[in-house]
Amino acid sequence: MMVISGNRKNIYDYILNYPGVYLRQIHRQIGSTMSDIQYHLRYLENIGLIKSRKVNQNRHFYPITIVDEQDEIVLAFLRHNTDRSILIYLLEHSGYTQTDVINSLNLSASTINWHMFRLVESGLISKSKQGKIIRYFVADAELLVDSLRKYFPDMWNKLADRFVKLYIQSASTHRIVPVASRRS
Repeated sequence: MMVISGNRKNIYDYILNYPGVYLRQIHRQIGSTMSDIQYHLRYLENIGLIKSRKVNQNRHFYPITIVDEQDEIVLAFLRHNTDRSILIYLLEHSGYTQTDVINSLNLSASTINWHMFRLVESGLISKSKQGKIIRYFVADAELLVDSLRKYFPDMWNKLADRFVKLYIQSASTHRIVPVASRRS
């Protein structure tokens, strides 16, 4: 077994804990020079401890234990705040329009448009045109939820609390009867 230490170990551990990170995120966290980090990343990739994938404008780094290409793409997008916010919003509000996303996230139309285009192009969200209205959906909600739960546990816990509140609110408004309470 190969022994790694110092900055190289810090970089490797960071990638293990935050799969899908990109160079600038590693630089901010580790605090070493960019060239030093790039050197260690190349070394770790050459010896087979990590792998990388270019997604949009950034090269993202993953432990070799993440084998599914779609998981890599989801993690790459989740590492960007705006993309993550859009994905979570659409997870909670399936079928909403780009205008709804703009109003909810308080970002410019051009910013949301650019991110939405990339998310649709990647296959993470899909769109459905109904007349002149385009509605957006998370393409694989189960994959997104699994990634959030597994790799973003703090965020997942906050979302789970919001989902429970939404369910309770919906149940009280629509008088939903829990399955266990229904009579056959």
